[in-house]
Amino acid sequence: MSNSIVNFRDLGGIPAAGGKKVKPRRILRSGELVGLSGEDKALLVHEYHLKTIVDFRSDEEIRKAPDDVFEGVKYCTIDLLEDQRRREDELTSSKDDLEKMMAFGGMADLMKSVYKALVTDPSAVKGYRRYIDEYLLLEEGSLIFHCYAGKDRTGIAAAIILSLLGAGEADIFADYLLTNALRAKENARLMAEMKAKGMSQEYLEGFQVAICVEEAYLRHAYQIAQEESGSFTKHVIHMLGITDGEIERLRHLYLE
Repeated sequence: MSNSIVNFRDLGGIPAAGGKKVKPRRILRSGELVGLSGEDKALLVHEYHLKTIVDFRSDEEIRKAPDDVFEGVKYCTIDLLEDQRRREDELTSSKDDLEKMMAFGGMADLMKSVYKALVTDPSAVKGYRRYIDEYLLLEEGSLIFHCYAGKDRTGIAAAIILSLLGAGEADIFADYLLTNALRAKENARLMAEMKAKGMSQEYLEGFQVAICVEEAYLRHAYQIAQEESGSFTKHVIHMLGITDGEIERLRHLYLE
């Protein structure tokens, strides 16, 4: 895969329940699918047999930067942070909001508020349930899920499906933190763009925090889940109303 898909990876090979592993070319994650090269589009269709795209961005984000069109591929939009945007003075993790956040300071705390919303807000609960439903419908081929940067909304989405498949916490966190390496070139470009705009050093330091992931963010979501349900996996099962039969089906479809 070339650099036209930022933060792309196949979750295939991650150890899961019963000594099995996630099947390759089934569960994919990335940043927004905008301006892809012809080569990468062909790889997704022909090598990964792409069947479904789940886009976690808001309607406004999609309007400004719509995903590329893939003929014959199902496209599902799920606005996870609709509730958070409705609350006064709350921001999400869209590109525009990442820049707005700089005016407030305390970036780490603001990012944690996003992660709390992703495991508690009704719009996130409803959205992630729809996301799991798409897996239950997919008999063959791959599903790719993404938001803008593929790090926060997408990061929790990856943790959810991997936890249901029985992946260990260490492997889930390792996949989450891989974002920093896979976004390094794009993040450097964004930082250069901010410097060219003449932004202050304080702003640049805050922006650097906003465009990266930290273990503390996902750990915060895990702690909230543990306080409410005993563990992250138990919280996901309870929060999304996942049945034992659905877990069995997911593992049958996506593990080998």
